[in-house]
Amino acid sequence: MKKAFQIFFLFSLPLWTFASGNQLLYNAIRIHQTIEIDGVLSEEVWKEGNVATDFIALEPIPGEKALQQTEVRIFYDDEAIYIGAYLKDVSKDSILRELTERDQIGNSDWFGFVVDTYRDNINGFEFIVTAAGVQFDAKLSDFGEDSDWNAVWYSATTITDIGWYCEMKIPYSAIRFPKKEIQDWNMNLMRNIRRIRQKVFWNEIDPKVNGFLTQSGRMSGVEDIISPFRLSITPYLALGYQNNQNNEPGNQNIKSIAGGMDLKYGINDAFTLDLTLIPDFSQVQSDNTVLNLSQFEVKYNENRQFFTEGTELFNKADLIYFRRVGGTPLLYYDVEDGLDSSETIVENPDRQQLINAVKVSGRNKNGLGIGVFNGITKNTYATITSSEGGEYQVLTDPLTNYNAFVLDQNLKNNSYVSLINTNVTREGDFYDANVLGTQFSFMDKNNVYGIEGSGSWSKLYGETLENPIANDDGFTFDLSLGKVSGNFNYSLFSEVISEYYNRNDMGYNTITNIVTNGVDLGYNIYDPFANYNRGGTYLGIFYTNLYNSGAYADFSIYNESFLITKSFNAFGYNIYLEPIKIHDYWETRVDGRYYLQPESYKFGGWYSTDYRKVFAFDINASYRTFNSDQRRIVLAFSPRVRVNDKLSFILDLENYDFKNDIGWADETDEDIILGKRDQNTLETTLNIKYTFTNKMGLNFRLRHYWSIVEYIDYYALQMDGTLGATDYSNFNSDGIDQNNINFNIFNIDMVYRWVFSPGSEVNFIWKNIIQSNVLNTKVNYFQNLENTLQQEQINSFTIKVLYFLDYLWVKKLVSKDKIRENSF
Repeated sequence: MKKAFQIFFLFSLPLWTFASGNQLLYNAIRIHQTIEIDGVLSEEVWKEGNVATDFIALEPIPGEKALQQTEVRIFYDDEAIYIGAYLKDVSKDSILRELTERDQIGNSDWFGFVVDTYRDNINGFEFIVTAAGVQFDAKLSDFGEDSDWNAVWYSATTITDIGWYCEMKIPYSAIRFPKKEIQDWNMNLMRNIRRIRQKVFWNEIDPKVNGFLTQSGRMSGVEDIISPFRLSITPYLALGYQNNQNNEPGNQNIKSIAGGMDLKYGINDAFTLDLTLIPDFSQVQSDNTVLNLSQFEVKYNENRQFFTEGTELFNKADLIYFRRVGGTPLLYYDVEDGLDSSETIVENPDRQQLINAVKVSGRNKNGLGIGVFNGITKNTYATITSSEGGEYQVLTDPLTNYNAFVLDQNLKNNSYVSLINTNVTREGDFYDANVLGTQFSFMDKNNVYGIEGSGSWSKLYGETLENPIANDDGFTFDLSLGKVSGNFNYSLFSEVISEYYNRNDMGYNTITNIVTNGVDLGYNIYDPFANYNRGGTYLGIFYTNLYNSGAYADFSIYNESFLITKSFNAFGYNIYLEPIKIHDYWETRVDGRYYLQPESYKFGGWYSTDYRKVFAFDINASYRTFNSDQRRIVLAFSPRVRVNDKLSFILDLENYDFKNDIGWADETDEDIILGKRDQNTLETTLNIKYTFTNKMGLNFRLRHYWSIVEYIDYYALQMDGTLGATDYSNFNSDGIDQNNINFNIFNIDMVYRWVFSPGSEVNFIWKNIIQSNVLNTKVNYFQNLENTLQQEQINSFTIKVLYFLDYLWVKKLVSKDKIRENSF
């Protein structure tokens, strides 16, 4: 780039005005020439137009002027929005630019563009480019930032001796906007100067004010644009090989080939249909499986992109847990219980086979959001063989349809009200389920005080052996009101969950039959003071009783505080007190019976160092003591090393040491048996990332989870919740308590990813899994690890290719070919 142009760009006058109050107004200009997205900004048009500059800091000192100048110009044509930014800096070496995969910013400077096209102050689109050229995009909603959403757009950066340049092209197909002649959008521009940890915005963001999009500027001048015909398909082909090191003949080596596709279709300017047909999730990270001694199932993260991308509407009222779709078959755990002495299990799939899933979502110009989801899973069978001869199948899950419908109406003052319905319909003699719910949030015109809540009603249909209470229904609601802006915040809240409320067929819930009331208080310091940039302290008090009887269950108090130093180290503490004995109605696993848990007091603290350093770490510790001989210690340490801008290591070490813990062990004809036990859990996770370019990277993740449980004594639960003597025992012929557990999970996930074209990629995946559950608890760490690695294991290797095909791109390519043919 010519030096003269650099100087012109630097000293161009800012040509923006105030729209209203503190809201800045930027006027975009239509262009008629072609812009090449190369990060150079060499076209003549970049010397023209209005300039957005004079950015204001959010962090570390709110309201401070940006320490480095930023200048941005925005243009548009019939196809896209174009953003060109010059980000001044003192030298090339001052610009941090760690290479990462898409949607992972890392230790890097970045520039971003945020747009709220419907001006509802709740929903928006975010596009960020790092100095290393890495793209990050997200959908913004009242739930925060959904970085799983991915659009196809274009960007490039260049770095010079006096700063860096960023160029972006955002096609109209990547965003949604009203169908009208003159567009009027909320918009903001942002920059992060990583080496000084300064985050700055064109339209100032005040941390004391509730909401992010509510503090956007305005962008005008965009006229006569039309939402394009939006149709894209992404077919995939996956070749797999799996090696099972087990004793089952004929099942050691499995080869597979699979194909399917994802489709996106723009129904109109606001609504999009997403379809996945015969999906493949081989590249999805393995679950962090744990030993579960509680009465509730473990909730694992949803890692499948189709079920995480663009699902903000479906998060309303927390009624949908997408892991149910293609999840554990309904009767999976009943298969082993139904065997006789001559039968063994040949195969019992632990996942339903998803046939297809479809989403339709969007929001019209009146602020009404509509979301529809539907997914279908096919019959799942377990295969049983008998020593007397013969093999047969048992249906563990029928053909099932999962459906969700959402209406979400935006209201003035950053408020909304939603209606949600979920339905699960099963073929044949199996029960069905339906949940109808709502969620709302109402803020005052100054966005200082608010009231919000949600509620839902659940009903199960069709009494069967699988669900003996199928005709029971239940409800839940929660309500909170308080102050949401300013340094001091508070909320008063109440939550009610009836005895038979159940959303677990498509959602997730655990404890029922409770009423909880409480208060939360918080005070945040956003401006620097003494040796600190920021701080905060929070206090909460909760009281819980049973819904059906009003009987006392729990009373607790918590307090936590944090401070961030001017050198960007952070630390804090947390206190959790239960000064009155708890009536635990859930650990007993029998309705109406409770365990009288002693008073307990938990104290913890944490420390986190500055991630800009080559070496950084996080440490966390807590100690919980009971008015008995019971105690719990938790220690966590996570060092990280960034070798260079391409290679980094993160090690996570966690240890849970529970002594003389009391928990459910068994149930006899006469008694509920609780056991005193020691449990020690060590979890080690190593993440290694090497990024070749901003489109190619290798991720390696190793996780070993080891948990040992040793029972010391057993007690019979008394009617008053106390523990009494029992002659219960569960020893085998070798004198080993069969309730003891030595549980191991060993996982390796390694993924090489190459994005060879926007939306298109090649993945090479290796997964290794070892799982063991034995009675021998008298081993040290290295003996246990050696024994684990000698257990049966599964290795799988997959090559998966995805190719993105966009209708407009194909149409343009075909038109060029026709022109070329006609020229001869």
